[in-house]
Amino acid sequence: ERAIKSFKESLDIFESSPIVHHQMAAIYKKEEKYNLALQHSKRAVELKGEKIWYLKQLAELYDEKNNYQEAVKVYNQIINLFPKDAETYYELAKLHLYKEELQKAIDTYDRLEKQVGINPKVINQKKRIYLKLNKVEQAANEIKKLIEKNPQNLEYHRMLAKIYTANDMNEKAVKTYEKILEIKPDDGKTLLAMARHHKRNGDDQKAFEYLKRAFGDPNLDVDDKVKTLLSNYLVGGFKQNNKEEAFALGEILVAKHPDEAKAHAVYGDFLYQDDQLKEARKQYRQATNLDKDVYQVWEQMLYIEWELEDFDAMKSESNEALTYFPNQPTLYLLNGIANVRLENYQEAVTKLESGLNLNISQEQSKVQFYLNLADAHDHLEQYEQSGSFFEKALEVKPNDPLILNNYSYNLALREEKLDKAEQMSQKSLSLKSENAAYLDTYGWIQYNKGNYQEAKKYVKKALNKSPEDPELLDHYGDVLFKLGKKQEAIKHWQEALDNGSESDLIKKKIRDKTVYEE
Repeated sequence: ERAIKSFKESLDIFESSPIVHHQMAAIYKKEEKYNLALQHSKRAVELKGEKIWYLKQLAELYDEKNNYQEAVKVYNQIINLFPKDAETYYELAKLHLYKEELQKAIDTYDRLEKQVGINPKVINQKKRIYLKLNKVEQAANEIKKLIEKNPQNLEYHRMLAKIYTANDMNEKAVKTYEKILEIKPDDGKTLLAMARHHKRNGDDQKAFEYLKRAFGDPNLDVDDKVKTLLSNYLVGGFKQNNKEEAFALGEILVAKHPDEAKAHAVYGDFLYQDDQLKEARKQYRQATNLDKDVYQVWEQMLYIEWELEDFDAMKSESNEALTYFPNQPTLYLLNGIANVRLENYQEAVTKLESGLNLNISQEQSKVQFYLNLADAHDHLEQYEQSGSFFEKALEVKPNDPLILNNYSYNLALREEKLDKAEQMSQKSLSLKSENAAYLDTYGWIQYNKGNYQEAKKYVKKALNKSPEDPELLDHYGDVLFKLGKKQEAIKHWQEALDNGSESDLIKKKIRDKTVYEE
């Protein structure tokens, strides 16, 4: 308000001053009082019409008032007075575009081009308009102007090829790409484009040759290579018939980008899909050495350790991962599993309980924590705690046959609550009647209850499904012994040893020709 008052006072003295009217217009425009702003701007132009800033202000105000025709007139007036002012051409073209007067916009850019010469910004604007008008050749001709001016600029050639490709003018696109490769034979982006072209045309072998050359360009961004590798060979499932190509490209990828974690990670993914677990682990380890902050790589590596049963590595690497991701429950779970398998039961309990204290949303994850805690407590002879965790697991999944079987088997081994164990085992068999482990559990419960004929029936069924399982052979030997079939029992105990068991108790049973309870 003070500024307006001050300028009004100035107007009383300097009514014919264009600068005062110009400033008044600026103040009213800021306050969105466009009618008053327009009055003062017109007066400033009347007093000094050749001043560019006064004219631009007037054109902008007409634009604000949606007076398109007057704005166009003023912009043309500016161009006639100041033909080298590029900004005005852009503003005028923008108005024409807004009104969908596309040819007039092109004409405006042509006028500018006559003043400033071939200009990438102007050319790009004209190209977009021509494409909008579906005038593909005219759009291409605009880019050709840039190429003619700077024939070594590969980006201009790529822009031209992109126009042809997008409009199914494949022959022209290929010729353009070939021209780029004459200039730079190892240009990765162009080689990728040629690979895509041949892939579309069904020439997979030629496409692969271009892909190999593209991957060999160390200047081609690693993200482009990773995206290409995944889209061609992993999306929709790993294709065994193309795996040699995928591995060849993966090897080139890590050779050309040895310091890029994502290169090793994606190559590891392919190796994992092909069950090359040790080689996959090697790549994941390299990825985690280069970049500690990608959680998924750590987790995948730990699951491979589990599959390889390398529990020492699983333990140490999960401990390292926890220093970077202390709030990831799965890391505590995997560490706990490793410690259980390494018979570090108290350490397993500590880690598993730490993980369980985190916010675990997935039911399956909770169940895994409960089952492993039950197992660890059982080995620590903390049977009450073990049973408690089995019960918690059943609260989450009351009809899970694995939980029912494991709980009932633990009770059978301890010869405790055999009626409860029998009920749970029967339920697990009603859910999965052909599972060898579940059949053995029910048989072993019957054994501990003294029902040896029933025990024989179920352990034999289990053994028929898994005839080389040393634990089943041992159990069946015990059952036979109780039924008075000593020689057959000894034969099955020996078969248990022959199939990999290292149990000193089995050796003692064979030596003494009798059953010993554990």
